[in-house]
Amino acid sequence: PLDDLGPLATLEKLAYLDASKTEVADLEPLGGLKNLSFLDVSSARLTDLSPLSPLHAGLTALNVARNVGLVALGPLGWLKKLRSLNLSATAAVHLAPLASLASLEDLDISRTRVEDLSHLGQLTNISSLDISATPVTNLAPLTTLTSLTELSLYQTSVADLVPLAGLYGLVDVVAMHTNV
Repeated sequence: PLDDLGPLATLEKLAYLDASKTEVADLEPLGGLKNLSFLDVSSARLTDLSPLSPLHAGLTALNVARNVGLVALGPLGWLKKLRSLNLSATAAVHLAPLASLASLEDLDISRTRVEDLSHLGQLTNISSLDISATPVTNLAPLTTLTSLTELSLYQTSVADLVPLAGLYGLVDVVAMHTNV
């Protein structure tokens, strides 16, 4: 199985990379790929996202789902152009580093240990949010997400949908297996 992205380090024009379902653990070779806009390294062996910081000017879509050793999201704060971020089934707990990602439109934090959504309140461009199978109980921080059209809170302990009342753009809400 693929475990080394080193040979790609010189491909300066590379814009799209799908290295999902690999043994890749080190993203360092990608640091110089300034044209990289899409990166899928889901189901790999990642624990550190800091090598992605130099990609702040171009990376718009990042999928790191099912990297169970991934906890620290700090380096994502540099990726200001991110529009799509999938953190599903990682060990993520704190979303504070995402608070500066104003361009974010699609966020999947399902099957994580995230409980607190307060840092998402500033991300008013989010149109799709998946918090399924998380310990989230409070949707109040989402009241400012006026661009939200899709929300999945499947298998959460959410018991109150009142915070969603003013989100008139919502089209799809999945609330199965909740306390509603």
